[in-house]
Amino acid sequence: ATNDAPATFPIGNTTVTWTVTDAAGNSATDTQIVTVEDDTDPTIIAPADVTVSANASCQATGVALGTPTTADNCGANPATNDAPA
Repeated sequence: ATNDAPATFPIGNTTVTWTVTDAAGNSATDTQIVTVEDDTDPTIIAPADVTVSANASCQATGVALGTPTTADNCGANPATNDAPA
């Protein structure tokens, strides 16, 4: 029996078609679904705490938050935060 499976399966569903052929040239096929799931959570370490002085309006603007350290087995999307302007 032969199949058309790729060397590397992407995340999601991939249909693999199996084929068997006898000596007389008769053949039959059937399919198999291979499902690859990413069930590993990404990790994140926030930057160090920041202390800044308030301006004349008792606010702070332009605060440099730093960059978190992130990792994921399938490549994490860029980190986001809910910091005010």
